[in-house]
Amino acid sequence: DREMLFILPVLILGARSVVNVGVVACPEQSVMVVERLGRYHRMLTPGLHFTMPWPLESMRQLELRERPYHVKRAPAITRDNVDLFLDGVVYLRIVDPFKANYAVADPIDAMLILAQTTVRSRIGEMTLDQTFKNREELNSHVITALQHAGEEWGIVCTRYEVKDIEPPDSIMQAMKAEAEAERKKRATVLESEGVRQAHINTAEGEKASRVLESEAHRDAAINEAVGAADAVRAAAAAEADRILTLARAQAGATELVANALCKEGGELAARVAMASEWIGAFSELGGRSSTLVVPADTGSVPAMLAQAMACFDAVNSGASGPPPSRLAKAGKAARGAMEAPSRKQSRTVK
Repeated sequence: DREMLFILPVLILGARSVVNVGVVACPEQSVMVVERLGRYHRMLTPGLHFTMPWPLESMRQLELRERPYHVKRAPAITRDNVDLFLDGVVYLRIVDPFKANYAVADPIDAMLILAQTTVRSRIGEMTLDQTFKNREELNSHVITALQHAGEEWGIVCTRYEVKDIEPPDSIMQAMKAEAEAERKKRATVLESEGVRQAHINTAEGEKASRVLESEAHRDAAINEAVGAADAVRAAAAAEADRILTLARAQAGATELVANALCKEGGELAARVAMASEWIGAFSELGGRSSTLVVPADTGSVPAMLAQAMACFDAVNSGASGPPPSRLAKAGKAARGAMEAPSRKQSRTVK
């Protein structure tokens, strides 16, 4: 207990001077500069040390930890002549106790004053808007200036931050009005953008609707055309089937007539049928047109029958040839028999 009472008065924590009674304890992250008879003698590291008592040896304690220090609020003038008040905080740490003790009387106070003057000079090179926008640049400039000066004083600046920038009330009101105008402008721009986007969406919707409508009309027209083409093809196919069926029926009828002519009594029956057909054809001439060209001897029935029999004889005379040639010859003979009398003598009946 007596030793503790003896050692406790030796250190006055937080003070630069230490009362030396022969035994001192240096705390961690601190050093003590020992002067013997007013001259630098040695440096005490953390721990317990025995020294010569005062006044032979005097001591000063220096703390090596990094500590923040407040930079006092000071006025400044910007490049555009605006008065400002600003303060900040700087972080300092002693790295060379010998220089910090002998190069400058009070290294901490010297660094704070230098930080204040450096900030004021830098603010004079910047406009008001730049002081608010470029705080990082201002902080870096102050740190660079303090580092350069701290090399000679055994102290380093690890960080500097501007705490507050306070412009005059008139400037604050103008800034608030500008901010309000900017907010109103943004609101107007956003509203106009919304209206424009709505019009764009409406136009795109109408465009898509018209495109779909035109595609529907096109598909309908294509379907109608395809249906009409299918109908035409179906009608053509039906007509072809009708003609083919009719041709087959006529061919069958012709074949039956030819077979009938080859039978016994067929010739006489053919003569009678041709004569009746001849007479029937002449009976229908009056109902077809108002102007007719007929043979001169239409009033003679025997002459008409003779012409019909001549046609039959022409057909019968060509019976020895193939069936197609016989039919062709029969047609030619019939036309010749009907046209010969008309070439010789004809009359016009109206």
